[in-house]
Amino acid sequence: MRLNSISKRVASLRPRSFSGLILACLLLVAVPLIAPIVYGAESITRFARESRAIVYQAEQIGRYSRSLVNQLEKMEHGVRLSRILNDATLLDTYFQSRDRFRQSLAALGSLPLTPAQIDMLARVKVADAEIYAKVSALPADGHPRDLAIDFTALQEAVGAFTSSGDAEIDL
Repeated sequence: MRLNSISKRVASLRPRSFSGLILACLLLVAVPLIAPIVYGAESITRFARESRAIVYQAEQIGRYSRSLVNQLEKMEHGVRLSRILNDATLLDTYFQSRDRFRQSLAALGSLPLTPAQIDMLARVKVADAEIYAKVSALPADGHPRDLAIDFTALQEAVGAFTSSGDAEIDL
């Protein structure tokens, strides 16, 4: 009795015509072939999304690195001009540029960086803090001409960080 019910179910699954049989065979062959195509399309979409995110992050790092270089030039220019003209009010340029420099450093710190880039960014912060301490130590009635500040360490640190962005991006 049980064998009879199973044979009736199998008989109900059989195609009733030759074209139905061909269609059933086609589906049996096509479904396993379509599944990898759908999976591949989904993988390509995911890789494209990840690539876009990586390129965007690299663009952000490049933009903030250029900003560091520009602000560093302005900081150095402000200190030199203040020394040459012996005018402490011209140090405002240094302080304004340093604020933007620190904002760029903070923005870079929030991005996903390599361990080497994190170390270089720490060197930049240390060199910046040393220069800031010297400029801030100038008394209000002091003479900027007495400032002996060397920006070389900061320039080298920023240059090393900026050139680290030229390395390959690993996915």
